Amino acid sequence: MRRRSYDAALYEHDGFTGRSNRATSAGVVAVAKLVYTDASGREMSVELGPQAPVVSIGRATDCTIRSNRKSVSRHHAEFHYSNGRYEIVDLNSSNGTYLMINDERKPITSSEFLQDQDEVWCGDFILRFYQHAAQQPVGAAPQLNANYGAGGGGLEVDQGYGANRVTQDFGQEEMGGFGQGGFDQGGFDQGQNQGGFAQNSYDSGGMGPGQGGFGQGGFDPGDDDGGGVSFGVSAGGGQYAGLNESSAGYDDVLEIDPRELASEASEVEPYAAGGGVDVARLQDEKRAIEELAARQADELEGLRRQLEEAQHAAPQGGGDDGEVERLNTELREAVEEKERLSTELREAREASREATIERERGEDLDRRLQEATSRIDELRARAEKAESKLEARGGDMDLLEQELERAREELRAARGGGQAREELEAARKEAARQERLLGEFERRNRDLQAEQVELNAEIEALREAAVDAGGRMEAAQAELARLGDELGALRAERDTLQGRAEAAESGLEEARAARASLESLERDLRGEIEGLKQRLKLERERARGTESAAPALDCGALRAKMESLDRIVDAIERTDLQPLSTVDRVRLQSAIRDTAPRRTLKEMMDALSEG
Repeated sequence: MRRRSYDAALYEHDGFTGRSNRATSAGVVAVAKLVYTDASGREMSVELGPQAPVVSIGRATDCTIRSNRKSVSRHHAEFHYSNGRYEIVDLNSSNGTYLMINDERKPITSSEFLQDQDEVWCGDFILRFYQHAAQQPVGAAPQLNANYGAGGGGLEVDQGYGANRVTQDFGQEEMGGFGQGGFDQGGFDQGQNQGGFAQNSYDSGGMGPGQGGFGQGGFDPGDDDGGGVSFGVSAGGGQYAGLNESSAGYDDVLEIDPRELASEASEVEPYAAGGGVDVARLQDEKRAIEELAARQADELEGLRRQLEEAQHAAPQGGGDDGEVERLNTELREAVEEKERLSTELREAREASREATIERERGEDLDRRLQEATSRIDELRARAEKAESKLEARGGDMDLLEQELERAREELRAARGGGQAREELEAARKEAARQERLLGEFERRNRDLQAEQVELNAEIEALREAAVDAGGRMEAAQAELARLGDELGALRAERDTLQGRAEAAESGLEEARAARASLESLERDLRGEIEGLKQRLKLERERARGTESAAPALDCGALRAKMESLDRIVDAIERTDLQPLSTVDRVRLQSAIRDTAPRRTLKEMMDALSEG
């Protein structure tokens, strides 16, 4: 006979009253059902019987009941109905299928026949089988057709251990509506996957290798179930493509496996003596540090790409050396900041490990305290038993003393009779034996009291050690709070660096535009000066061979153009060159000094006047 731990109230819920099939109302067919709980706390049921002889469970889209739990294989198990008998068949799943018998999990190697109210575990997903449950009329309770999953969208079961919830579509929030067939409108709620052992989570951020487990077997979320997709590993293409891209980016930057971070979080409740460690908060802070480091790495990569583009855009040996050097300096500072963040992440992980070690030490102290308490209770019971025996022996001694007194009276009455003397001697021997026993009991009682004193001292030492461990954990929590403050300061510094980089890029673009404009103007001026020189030479030659009156008009026009050029040169010299970079400004001033356009124009005008 299989004993059930399932509450009778749940059995009566949703219309399952356990009455005989003959007691069902007209129009209601007696069928077996598989019952579990959805995300809103309602019980869902799937029919199993002649109309639906097979119900499948797994992560695949063609399963009747679909679950994205990592402990559930793609095709995990099937429920079969044949000739009035019901059977559970394990489909070579990675984490196994179990029957709960007398509060112990019995693994199903290949198949097992079911009895009414059997509790079945597919990995960590729990279903209950009711062989004589009556199907409710339409609208009385939500049900799922056994062929529902064949159309491409089954019913997904959420990942909470205690709640056994179900949600609408497989991976709907992570993959943007994968599968269109759903029963309930509730979505996946990550906020409910926190807590102790009763609400242990096996979602993408909760379970790592070596941490998941129920009983002795445990669940390994990293093994492939033979269907092509292992727990925690997304397929390379199709509907699963890009599912783990965000975590992969963090791995490239920090060289830290997110599953390793997740495996550091334990769901064991804190020990009673020294307070607990908020492992979920520690894990969230580590995840925040990891995400910040990843974002910093992305920003560094963007700055590096911008710097490379600026270097390629600038001419060889150009005037951007100062800006490039400054950007390189900022890049090095950002790289140092990234290394500092990585160091802080490692320190946070180390603090988390130390907190875990302190908690385990506290749990060991609590266990030893419980053992000492049980030992004290045992010794106290033995002492009480010894005291009761001692009281009984005291009563026997009183009786013996009374008998001894009667014997003495009889002896006095018999005036030295031999039989009375023998009885008196026997009574004396019995009294001596009882006194020896009493002394032995008293000595044993003293030993027990001394042992109890030693145990009390050991308990006090254990309590002091537990208090010390609690103080260390509080210090670790304060250190984590300090790391959070430093992270805020690092975020502000990152924003400052971003502003400086944007300002540098804007100044670089303006400098490039101004330099290009001045170079173009310089080329134009040099061309005009060379043209004027050639024309002046031609005019001089023409002046020598012709009359002096005719070239006077040409010289006047030439002098007017030269005066115009002189005004242009003056305007160039008065131009504010501060927006240019230092290199461009020095280069332009040097070119003006070398060419000396004002001196050249003056010489040309003097020569023209002399001619």
